[in-house]
Amino acid sequence: IINLKYMSELLGIPVVTHGLWHAGSYDPQDFLGRLVGDKPWVRNAEKSFFYAFDHNYFATDFHIEMFNRELLNNGHTVENPWYEEELKEILAGEYPKFVRTGWPMEYMQDTLLMYKNMPKRDLILFPHRIAPEKQVEIFRDLKHWLPQYEFVVCQDQQLTKNEYHNLLGEAKMVFSANLQETLGISWYEGAIVDAIPMVPDRLSYSEMALDTFKYPSKAFSGDFTPGFSARLASKDLQLAQELGDQFGVPLATGAAAREMFTLQQTQGRIDEDWSALLDVLERMRKV
Repeated sequence: IINLKYMSELLGIPVVTHGLWHAGSYDPQDFLGRLVGDKPWVRNAEKSFFYAFDHNYFATDFHIEMFNRELLNNGHTVENPWYEEELKEILAGEYPKFVRTGWPMEYMQDTLLMYKNMPKRDLILFPHRIAPEKQVEIFRDLKHWLPQYEFVVCQDQQLTKNEYHNLLGEAKMVFSANLQETLGISWYEGAIVDAIPMVPDRLSYSEMALDTFKYPSKAFSGDFTPGFSARLASKDLQLAQELGDQFGVPLATGAAAREMFTLQQTQGRIDEDWSALLDVLERMRKV
């Protein structure tokens, strides 16, 4: 892109360029942020890409805000008295260099169409890469407490794309405990083929996923005050299961969720928020 910009300027040939941003060193949870960090060469390189592009595309406001704060303002927002005002204008679409696109991969629906309506089995997938910011250990803990389900970490195997898509089609759920996500591809792939996404209410997930699929992120700061207690959640699931039985509709995922609330009850925490289940699992694993 830098070479293209040079040639455009030197030859007087107008070229309009577009860039899709997914991640970078400006995200402290991304592997680029962890391994490269804030070295001047990488920060200045990323800034030059931004200014070279005529239009920069981001999936969510979360990503735009982080990009503006950590890269363009070097993390020093206090020193910029206009920061909040500028951010509001950016999010309102008043800066043409920033474009919030929403989900940019509509073509995936057609790509995965053949894997939709496949017979489901008791399979829960971890479709992310194995990296610290993806927290695969939480998923492995769930496997220990729900032995009746098959838990598959996709990157534990050398899957072809077709094999991966078949697993998505057969899975009842895809799970995330990510600390880094500016887009979120795999949970969306799962939703397309009728696997239930279970994602934390933070990062870009907060904007892109329906509330039904998000679990409270406040749990990660140790706040388990009940917004909706595990006792009430378990009761509602029981009523849903009874209704399902009445009409001959199996609700296997609901049964799995009730088993997790039973585990929470054995630890004397059934009246806390249902997200306290995370803390129960961490304590059992002695994290």
